[in-house]
Amino acid sequence: MAMGVGIALLVWSRLGMVPMDVLHAAVSHATGWTFGSGIIVCQLALAMTFIPLRLKPGVGTVAALVIPAVVADGTLALLPALDAFPIRVAAFASGGFVFAAGVAVYLSANLGRLPRDGLMMAFSGPPSDDRRAGARRVALTRIAIDAAFVAGGVALLGPANAIHIGALSPGTLLLAAGTGPLIAYLLDVIARIPGFSPQPTRAVPRHGTGRHRRAQRANTYGDRA
Repeated sequence: MAMGVGIALLVWSRLGMVPMDVLHAAVSHATGWTFGSGIIVCQLALAMTFIPLRLKPGVGTVAALVIPAVVADGTLALLPALDAFPIRVAAFASGGFVFAAGVAVYLSANLGRLPRDGLMMAFSGPPSDDRRAGARRVALTRIAIDAAFVAGGVALLGPANAIHIGALSPGTLLLAAGTGPLIAYLLDVIARIPGFSPQPTRAVPRHGTGRHRRAQRANTYGDRA
């Protein structure tokens, strides 16, 4: 739900969008469907790649695909027309934070990833003992996927229309650069909640048991996000 509210606030601000939402907005504009419908269609298409890549979806995959889309549509339907620039800036800042918080919560549940996140982990390769090298691979993969989302969305919208609705703007670049570190920070905050599980993975020696290695692989995303 937080992801959906954050998406709606970003779209409402017209100052920038999360990169994947640029393509969602383009599909929505091209088809005449709602923004949430664009999210569901695009994510379902990406989910088809789970089959050849042998990625396993979970209940969190379905929930994080449908609920944010429905909440985004409902929130956008309630928001009035917006022109005041200070309010737009506030909507952009709060939307980015709320969206990142929602992503951190859904990832912490460890019940399945969204198609984009699943692709990111699949293309970035297997977990590495070198956390910095692994983080760099994930970051580069994320940048490449986000760039593809933005390029495809702008191509469908047209540059002028993309700028008008805020899909192509400095705010989009700011979100592309800042959302990942913010999510990583919030993941760490959530993991510090007493009694919360799973916790962020600490380095496990290569000679550790199979159970330890499986636990390390299962939680690697929390370290890399």
